[in-house]
Amino acid sequence: MKRIFYLLIFTILSSCTTEEKKVEKLNSGFVSLPLRPIKENSFNRRRYYNLDSLELNRLKLIDTTFFKEYFLGLPINNLSNSNIEFDPYSRYYFFDYKDIADLVLFTIIHDDEVGYENLYHFTYHRTKNRLLAVDYLAATGGDDGHGNYDILNYNKNGDTLLRISSSQFWEDINNGSSIQYDSVIYKILFSKNGTKYIKQDSLSRMDTVWSKN
Repeated sequence: MKRIFYLLIFTILSSCTTEEKKVEKLNSGFVSLPLRPIKENSFNRRRYYNLDSLELNRLKLIDTTFFKEYFLGLPINNLSNSNIEFDPYSRYYFFDYKDIADLVLFTIIHDDEVGYENLYHFTYHRTKNRLLAVDYLAATGGDDGHGNYDILNYNKNGDTLLRISSSQFWEDINNGSSIQYDSVIYKILFSKNGTKYIKQDSLSRMDTVWSKN
């Protein structure tokens, strides 16, 4: 009985040590990613994407084991204190890929159960096995009165992006409804220094629709 107890304690401690090492490794950025299967299952990066017209049935699903091994827990650069999580009710897809010398750029899509397709962008240094940045780059979809739509325009090299985001929020008011429109344009640079966001323009507008009595 004592032997079983000690084995159980040893297993728990070993598990905690392994998890701590994984977190330490992720925070340091030194991550070895299997680039070949990622590239083989992704599209070559294109110049233009309208995420509202995505055809998920044309994309390759990411195996759960693969996702948990290589993506789960990675820190998200532009979301404070956030990491990539796994949702068993969602689906995850390889999306696009681009080689630029030692720099590797690729994206995956998280199709959640709420009604959004979320795009994550990875900037990786091939020779140093260093993950430079994971960014929550775009989202398209709608749920419960809110909708968001993103258009992506890359430069020829695929390392500079002009992202146009448009969102709407509907809210019921007395004798009608209000609609808040917001649009913002960002220039986003991917490099060995990580990801840089430069705001280009923004627009907001509120409309009110009155019900007929």
